Amino acid sequence: MKIFLINIALVICSLSYGQVINIKAIDNIEIIRLLNDGASFSTNKTPDLYFKVYSLTNEPGSAGYANGEVTEKLYIAVSEDGEWPDQKVYVVGSFYTPRALKWDNKNSKHPEFTIEYGEYDAKKKVTFIIGLDKITQKK
Repeated sequence: MKIFLINIALVICSLSYGQVINIKAIDNIEIIRLLNDGASFSTNKTPDLYFKVYSLTNEPGSAGYANGEVTEKLYIAVSEDGEWPDQKVYVVGSFYTPRALKWDNKNSKHPEFTIEYGEYDAKKKVTFIIGLDKITQKK
């Protein structure tokens, strides 16, 4: 019995082979910055789509103040569910001190995402209608 099991193990080992591992550097500076410096801003899920929003700061001083404060861009990733889902990424902004307020999922294919931004005494709100096909600003 021992010899039989050893023979089976040898056959299995001889049939297996190593996997080739490919390593490639990414040159897209926007992707590099987003993956290294981006922060999770908000997430949402509807029966039809998944949403992930990331914030990425712009260069120092981009807010226009002498103290070097920055604005942020929001990267919105939209994905279907499934094995090979349709996926898109959009970028909106720039915003000074953005804050996620709410998601409205009444329309599961085009939910509304509201943020607040601006100086503490002059906050503004903006609502985006987000779909896989496009993002629009609600009027």
